[in-house]
Amino acid sequence: RVTKPDFASLTTGALDTNVYNVVPRSVPAITASTTLTAQDDGALVVFNTTSTVTVTLPATAKNMTFDFYVQVAAASTQLHSISPAAADKIFCIGFTSVDDKDAQNTQATAAIGDGFHLVGDGTDGWFGTKFGTWAIES
Repeated sequence: RVTKPDFASLTTGALDTNVYNVVPRSVPAITASTTLTAQDDGALVVFNTTSTVTVTLPATAKNMTFDFYVQVAAASTQLHSISPAAADKIFCIGFTSVDDKDAQNTQATAAIGDGFHLVGDGTDGWFGTKFGTWAIES
């Protein structure tokens, strides 16, 4: 909770009663496969393991957003995946968009700092911007 400053009270000594709720952005560190929900909208999800993990997205909703960041690159033969719902696609430059295909960051190309920003369109899936090397599941 954050209190809105009342600069007039600085001179009068009056108490400002205007209080606003601030929702902090969640930052889950992913060390095992997990499923996000609509309540996670706006989350920054951090891949924090050398193991294979998959983060499953909720069904697309208009303007729902998620950001992904690779803090620990995947180890040999492992990968980090972002998996849309069965009826959703991930649209991104360099991807052939197909329902239920994951965006993958593999050990061969992974680097700390790789990332992915997704925005839901509410109909067909997710529009993405990738940082680093990601591939679409074949």
